[in-house]
Amino acid sequence: MSFKKSSNAISRNSQRWENSLIRFEKNKNRRQEIKQVDKNLNAFCRIPKKTVIIGRYNSLANVEKSKKARFKIIADELLDLWTKLNFPSIAKTSIERKVENLLKNYSKFLKRPNGKVFVVFGQLFDITNPNGIWLSVEDKKLYALQQNSNGDVGYTTEKKTNIHPSKISLLKPVTVQKKSVINASESDTTISSLEGDNELYHPETPTKRLRKVKCQTKIAVDMIEKTSLSSKKTTKVCEILVKSGIDIPAPSQSAVYKASMKSAERLEAKYMTTLQKENWCLHFDGKKFGKKEAQVVVLSNETKEVRVAVIVLENGKSVTIFEGIKEILDRFYLWNSIKMIVCDTTNVNTGKKNGIVHYLQSCFEEKCLTPPQYVGCQHHVLDLILKHVMNELLVAKAISPHIPYEIFSDLITDFQNLKQNFKQSGEKMKIPNIKWRDDMQYLYELGQYFKYYQKHNVFPYINFRVLPSLSNARWNSRAILALLTFILLPNHRAKLLQVCQFICSAWYEVWFSDQRFRNNNFECLEESVKPFKTAHQCLKKHWVKEDSAIPNLKRSNICAERAIKEVKDLYSFCKNERTLNLKFISSNVKLNN
Repeated sequence: MSFKKSSNAISRNSQRWENSLIRFEKNKNRRQEIKQVDKNLNAFCRIPKKTVIIGRYNSLANVEKSKKARFKIIADELLDLWTKLNFPSIAKTSIERKVENLLKNYSKFLKRPNGKVFVVFGQLFDITNPNGIWLSVEDKKLYALQQNSNGDVGYTTEKKTNIHPSKISLLKPVTVQKKSVINASESDTTISSLEGDNELYHPETPTKRLRKVKCQTKIAVDMIEKTSLSSKKTTKVCEILVKSGIDIPAPSQSAVYKASMKSAERLEAKYMTTLQKENWCLHFDGKKFGKKEAQVVVLSNETKEVRVAVIVLENGKSVTIFEGIKEILDRFYLWNSIKMIVCDTTNVNTGKKNGIVHYLQSCFEEKCLTPPQYVGCQHHVLDLILKHVMNELLVAKAISPHIPYEIFSDLITDFQNLKQNFKQSGEKMKIPNIKWRDDMQYLYELGQYFKYYQKHNVFPYINFRVLPSLSNARWNSRAILALLTFILLPNHRAKLLQVCQFICSAWYEVWFSDQRFRNNNFECLEESVKPFKTAHQCLKKHWVKEDSAIPNLKRSNICAERAIKEVKDLYSFCKNERTLNLKFISSNVKLNN
């Protein structure tokens, strides 16, 4: 049986239920410790705190119940405030998101308070974009001051100022006001009265903007390209010259660095379009710097020598070096232009199965191109021949890079005394400068001295230099030691006579020739090494008797040797591989017309 309540009972129960409900107007300030903010946020004179945003959100509940609508209203008011402050702001959607996150955190705080509300939400609600456009330095200073004071410092609008001409185009048609700092403890009535005095200020129309005169960097870049100066040292040199009264541009270090990098990038871009139009011989050589291996890549033909790149590698293995060179050939589109390869005759380069040259020629075949002709550097071949001859004549075995010949020990240990006690002749020879490395020039001079002795049985006046590096016995170091021992130690002359005669005969002439292909050079050299079996076999194995694929090309790797020596100077102050590479190609390009 159904049970019905009377109308009085239903009305009474309805009244009870209605009294139990909490109306929206009553609930919006429940457990509320933050005061409501009734005035618009753009009426403030400083960056508001988070408590102000929460108070404004609660106050807007009187007129707007939708949360999203209140978020948008607060975002618009904050944008107006930041326009008045002349601070660059983030996007409006980002502001709405920040307001929403703040109020979510506040709701969680009300459920489980973890401190005082004015401590947890007492920080600034900052929507400034630090990377935006600032109209003046004063704006930045005011922003920093408000950050440091946590919003306790604002500004007034009682004074006006002119705007810098360069900033006028950035301004919107809004009020431009002068900011003077006041303490937040001052009464709000003073601030509001001052804000009521907002008059539109129209700055005077500026005259034509004077652009800053750029300081020319051409002279500084030329110094870097033609010397081994860094950008820092180049800047100091320019400053010293200016102080000395020489009228030249003195750009800053950053300007010099940027200009040199741009010059190198332009040169690299030029290489990408021009190098592929000519036939080239590929040269490469490397040196270890700490744990890294640096390899230089140089191109040459009959008229030019171009230093293309320096590659910094993890190790000096043949596969690693091959991959680095392959990348350079790909970057500059040089596969169709490489007709020859000239490099040192080391095992890493010339190995039959794992040599760099073998890898490169195989790569050419995979691309259906004719493999380039390989020619071992003739200076390295001459070095091997000399080593075999000296091993046979001096009955010793020299293992590079060491020179364990006992006959040189007296010279090495007592070189200074021997040099001082040597009786110099008054006859001076005019020896031309061959414009090679210092050790090459020294060998050339000693050879001329020995030839003079053979002809006149007396030595001319000898200009002694330092001994060659014994830790890296390469190319001419054995020959220099042999000739110096012959000159300074007469008791060893009988034993060294045949060695010195070999050095200063066909070997010497071929060494200081132009290193181009000539049959008579090979014939003369072969005639002189025939008495030495091992040296003769070395000559026939390594000396290429075919015509060069590029006519009149020098068969020497001296260009790569010279380049890697200059990389050693650059490596000390170049911070990374890109800087090293750009500095290298900008400062070490040689054109031999």
